[in-house]
Amino acid sequence: MAALPGRSAQVKLSGAGVATTGEATTDVGGLHTTYQITNTAHQVLDPQAAVTVKKNGAAQSASLYSLDRLFGRATFFTPLLGSDTVTIDGTYLPMSTVAACHDFDYTITSTNADATTFDSAGWTERVPVLGDVQGTLDRFWQADELFMSAIGNLSGVAMVELRENSANAGARIWALFSKSEVKASPSSLIDESVAFEGAADANGRAVSTP
Repeated sequence: MAALPGRSAQVKLSGAGVATTGEATTDVGGLHTTYQITNTAHQVLDPQAAVTVKKNGAAQSASLYSLDRLFGRATFFTPLLGSDTVTIDGTYLPMSTVAACHDFDYTITSTNADATTFDSAGWTERVPVLGDVQGTLDRFWQADELFMSAIGNLSGVAMVELRENSANAGARIWALFSKSEVKASPSSLIDESVAFEGAADANGRAVSTP
């Protein structure tokens, strides 16, 4: 894979939810297991709102599939038929590009608990128990006070997308903003640095990739 220039990166943020029914999906898995909402503008589903996945018009039990709300994907545990049609009812979050961003970073970590016993044959055994994602966004300060308002109003979880360029989707994260810091000096532009922490959705997912 070729190296990617940072100048092509983008940061997107979610807006208020919009109810939708009968969203058409595309069979993207090749094995008739994974179905993704076809309309790319409707793929990010509200982290907590009810979602109904239907096969040929009939609602399917949530025990039959896993749901990735960040990319609007339902993955069935048993392959469907090529003739089956899957639709999704739910609430999508419209996305918009955050103006004046110039840097971002995020880190995904796992807390691994010590599970060593007398039977461990001399090696430490560990079990992953908690995942986490944290990051920062930097942009030249804007009068919209976008992130400061999100913190001050306790507006809850937002979806942040950190992408390599405008053509390809990047990592999507359910984010709680924890800090907005504005800096200024005579020799530079006014800058805003925002910190965020991941928060799991109703399906236990805080971050997802294409």
